[in-house]
Amino acid sequence: MLNRVPFATKSTKGRSLPLSVERLINLYPERAPSDAKHSDILYGTPGQTEFCNLPSIRGLHKMRGVLYAVSDETLYSVDEAGVSTSLGSIPGADIVFMADNGTQLCVVTNPNGYIYTVSGGLVEITDPDWPGASSVTYQDGYFAFTKPDTGEMFISALLDGTSINALDFITAESAPDDAVRVISDHRELWIFGEESTEIWYNSGAADFPFERISNAIVEKGLTGPKTPAKVDNTLFWLGEDLIVWRAEGYAPRRISTHAVEQSIKKVVSPENGVGYTYADEGHTFYVLTFPGELTWVYDAATDKWHERQSYNETYWKATTYIYCYGKHLVGGDKIYSLSLDVGTDDGQPIVSKAVSVPYGDNTDPLIMPQFMLDVETGVGNAEDADPQAMLRFSDDGGRTWSNEIWKGLGAVGEYKHRVIWRRLGLFYQRTIEISVSSPVRKAITGAFADVKNG
Repeated sequence: MLNRVPFATKSTKGRSLPLSVERLINLYPERAPSDAKHSDILYGTPGQTEFCNLPSIRGLHKMRGVLYAVSDETLYSVDEAGVSTSLGSIPGADIVFMADNGTQLCVVTNPNGYIYTVSGGLVEITDPDWPGASSVTYQDGYFAFTKPDTGEMFISALLDGTSINALDFITAESAPDDAVRVISDHRELWIFGEESTEIWYNSGAADFPFERISNAIVEKGLTGPKTPAKVDNTLFWLGEDLIVWRAEGYAPRRISTHAVEQSIKKVVSPENGVGYTYADEGHTFYVLTFPGELTWVYDAATDKWHERQSYNETYWKATTYIYCYGKHLVGGDKIYSLSLDVGTDDGQPIVSKAVSVPYGDNTDPLIMPQFMLDVETGVGNAEDADPQAMLRFSDDGGRTWSNEIWKGLGAVGEYKHRVIWRRLGLFYQRTIEISVSSPVRKAITGAFADVKNG
């Protein structure tokens, strides 16, 4: 008789491999309906199709329904067919910050700033009072900037990002740290410092329109300027303590796990982390990527983390996001459209992997004659008429693994096909890894095994 066995519902890979071997890569859990026989369903992450072949995307932004992209050292507009038009030069190679006031698009590269308008084109901000900027946001008719290597924030003239007044500067004074990033949320300006965060609101004062909220001091700062992102009526960011925080009102709530934090501590340059958010089919995702190293994704719908990886990489190459033209668009080496109905990353396989929690108490020998994966079958398609799932197991806490054993997921229409592995041998404690790279819809609803005393 097959009995349900515990399977993966999140990534917990941490300091001790045998105790935290559970992983989800390119899979995320969704809670099943209360009357369903399963508690969690694992779905494959979205695939990508090319939307625009501009290379090296440094930033994406939507203004009045039009997509703008900084690619290499050029600003482009991109229409809904993915056709790009060059608008001018934005020197540099790092990710940019972008904001708009409805008619002006502001691009900040630290320390330079640029303004684009449809009528006037792209110009650099050259006002004599311009001190350089490390980030930009927009609120109530003003562009707000952080001044590099200081604790200062300053604003533009009303509805004119090219005009700066030397009197329109303030200093975040709750802690003697530099202001790293300013971001607008719920008509409030969050000024993130290296060790603390202040929240300012528009009081309408004549001398300077923004005023600090006296009881809204967050004693958490930023590791780097690119991790804050807002969605789901809140803000997410990576703190200076390498903990991921979520704002609940003016109070930060820790959402990272020990496993997430342990892996981030191993990153060579955590200050280069990039964060963005998107929502799709009832899930709100905060994506935190360290280019070249790793990508963690937090799902606010389930309060769980999973990992994402591009093919043959340890991280997901998408480093910026925007919703435009009714599409989820991400930027990396090109601009791509995300879709849960696409099974590849622009033709490259998406390797979806689930590593289970250990089964067995490590004291008495057990035998596993059968293991069955409860998975959607009959999903073969024109790209892969015979999709496969791979199983391998580890009996030493994930340190070494068995040979790969492949089983079919059923050709098109074989909905009653069962995916069963047999004669899996003797063990004391076992971890099972399932991997699917075929370009098909992936939905895993559980795992069952016939386990007997050895």
